[in-house]
Amino acid sequence: MNRLTRILSKLPVHAAIFALGILLDQVSKLWAVATLGNFKAIDGFLYSSEPMKVVGDWFWFTLAYNKGAAFSITPQRLLPFLSPNLFFTLIATGAFLGLAVLYRNRPTGHLATRLGVVLVISGGVGNLVDRWRIGRVVDFISWGIPDVAWRWPTFNVADSLVCVGVGFLVLADYLDVNVFKLRTRSSEPASL
Repeated sequence: MNRLTRILSKLPVHAAIFALGILLDQVSKLWAVATLGNFKAIDGFLYSSEPMKVVGDWFWFTLAYNKGAAFSITPQRLLPFLSPNLFFTLIATGAFLGLAVLYRNRPTGHLATRLGVVLVISGGVGNLVDRWRIGRVVDFISWGIPDVAWRWPTFNVADSLVCVGVGFLVLADYLDVNVFKLRTRSSEPASL
């Protein structure tokens, strides 16, 4: 196990990554609201009237508010008697509890799984803070291919943390063996 892997395996480091993820997400959203706040309404959604083009038409900062879930899906309509904030809080709390059990039951040799859990929960908390603070999630990162009408849905740092965390969870065995060099495939028990 190399020095970086030993450091990344420690609980205080995981707590710091968790807190740093939430901090970066919230600071970036405050920046976006303060900087990109001139609005126009499109299909009932508020967007920046002029995007800040960072890399031509490839990469923009443009403010958008999302009351739904990922890709503006509205699963909260399944239980209309619950407020959207309460609905998403209950769903997130259930997911966080399941992920916490996964984290606790994995030994330190499962670093990718443990880091994945930390990143997913950090991103989820970042978006929950928005829901409880302003009733919707602040999105501001947009990318697309020039001269193509469709752009990827606008997202934020918390969404990125969740996606990277899920990637870690999906690729955990590969990352632990080939990147972190924590265990070998032969050290794992055979599965049925």
